[in-house]
Amino acid sequence: MHFVLVLSTLLCVIASMNSIQGIHGWMHNCKCIRPTKTTVPKTKIVSYTIQEESICNVRVIMFLKVNGKTICADPNSNWTKEVMRTLDEKEAMKEAQKKGAEKPTPSTF
Repeated sequence: MHFVLVLSTLLCVIASMNSIQGIHGWMHNCKCIRPTKTTVPKTKIVSYTIQEESICNVRVIMFLKVNGKTICADPNSNWTKEVMRTLDEKEAMKEAQKKGAEKPTPSTF
C-alpha cells in the first residue's frame, strides 16, 4: 500500500512538471500575445511572419521593421492586409528580376 502511494505521488509530480514545461515552451516561442493598433509607414517594414493561433492562442501578423523591432498586427485589419500585399508585390518583383538576370542572353555569330 505504501509503495502505491509513493508511486502515485511521483507520477503526479512528473505529470505536473511536464505540463508546466509544455506551457512555458509554447509561450517562449510566442513573440506576440495580442495585436497592437500601432501603424507605421510601409517603407519602415521589411518583412512579415504569420504567428498561427494553434501555437500561441492568438493569430497575428508579425511585421519586422527596419530597426529590427517587431509589430504585432491584427490579420483582419485593412492596414495589415495592405502592408502584406505591398511586401508580397516587392518580393514578386525581386524574384522576377532574379529570373530575368539568370536567363542567358542570345549570342550572335
